[in-house]
Amino acid sequence: MTCSQYVFKAGFLGLDNISIVDRNQFLTQETVTIEQIDATSWIAMFYLNMLIIVTKLDVEKQKERENSAKDFLKNFILIVHEINEIVDKNQVAFWDSNDNFYYEVLKISLEKFSLELPLKYRSILGIVPLFTVETFRKETETYLTRNLRANFYNPESCFAGFRNKEKFKYLLGEEECVDIRLGLHDHLDLFLSIVNKKKLQNIIDKLLDEKEFLSDYGIRSLSKFHEEHPYQLDGMIKIVWHPEIKENPDVQPFPIEMKYEPAETKTPVHTGNSNWRGPVWFPMNFLIIESLKKFHKYFNVCLKEKDFGVLCPSVSHHKISLEEVSIELSKKLIKIFLPDWSGKRPVYGDNSKLRELFKTPDGQDLILFYEYFHGDTGQGLGASHQTGWTGLVANLIYQVGEYNYLNSVPS
Repeated sequence: MTCSQYVFKAGFLGLDNISIVDRNQFLTQETVTIEQIDATSWIAMFYLNMLIIVTKLDVEKQKERENSAKDFLKNFILIVHEINEIVDKNQVAFWDSNDNFYYEVLKISLEKFSLELPLKYRSILGIVPLFTVETFRKETETYLTRNLRANFYNPESCFAGFRNKEKFKYLLGEEECVDIRLGLHDHLDLFLSIVNKKKLQNIIDKLLDEKEFLSDYGIRSLSKFHEEHPYQLDGMIKIVWHPEIKENPDVQPFPIEMKYEPAETKTPVHTGNSNWRGPVWFPMNFLIIESLKKFHKYFNVCLKEKDFGVLCPSVSHHKISLEEVSIELSKKLIKIFLPDWSGKRPVYGDNSKLRELFKTPDGQDLILFYEYFHGDTGQGLGASHQTGWTGLVANLIYQVGEYNYLNSVPS
């Protein structure tokens, strides 16, 4: 990546030990930086959310709100461009065209040595770009969205004030990240996203692969591929981080390795007792589900591509819609709390005391909402009262019930 104000480069972001190194240590370093695909995507998502908010406000001070919306839109497009486009020929991009996945990028700049390296472990970091997606349709029409839509329909107006505006035109069109088209009753629909259709399909292929992210209980935070194939950094990079190794070969810094760990982490890294290297986390799964529904709205409703779908081998040998994928993922998450044929709930795993306690008449309908869940068995892990986000299972139950009702599918 080039040095850009639109690429987030350092700092702890709340995903704990999902990065192979401690991101905080780079806050005061000029020689080593990590360009973060997840953080950069979050910022794009924030701009898009602000655009959504400002388009829903009333018409007072319309000019000021219109200017704010244009700024949010411009910054969103610039970030999308930085994420997806290679500017310099020697630049390492977030998107790896061989693996068809997004990775964060390590940059080392020394006096006689420089390096750009994609950190090629497949984790939830590379899925975060899916979260930044929205379609503005007639039913949410305001003066502001009409004006934005009209500006977008004229590329010269759309990119007015942008430097080298020609290079941004690749973003436009049905196959790209920004699309404007006539919808029902000749009203223009506006679609905004970080990923285009091809990248969306590539990422979803990995999401729905049971050897990668898909488990019986949701989407894992790290690909199961890394269980047998841990990702490691080579010796040169270790020396850059730990110069004392060069002087004293006996020095053993923390292992710079990424391995699939579906339960509590066993790796002595830079965080506490949580683990983002394999378990299922509700907030990220919920955002995946919501994003899939938004992409479905665009492809199947706006574009009327009734045949657009993806393969989900664990569900069907035929392609299913992204909405159906979102429902299947919801069912997997709900299943964590449901008793199986023997009466056991996956959430309590092999904890016999909890299983017996919650089988009593007084406790059989009481559920613990854990912080995260085993990537293979669904057992609850971490804090046992993380209702703040694991309580989202209530939303999923409602949404599955609503889908079944509207589509006349027996529950």
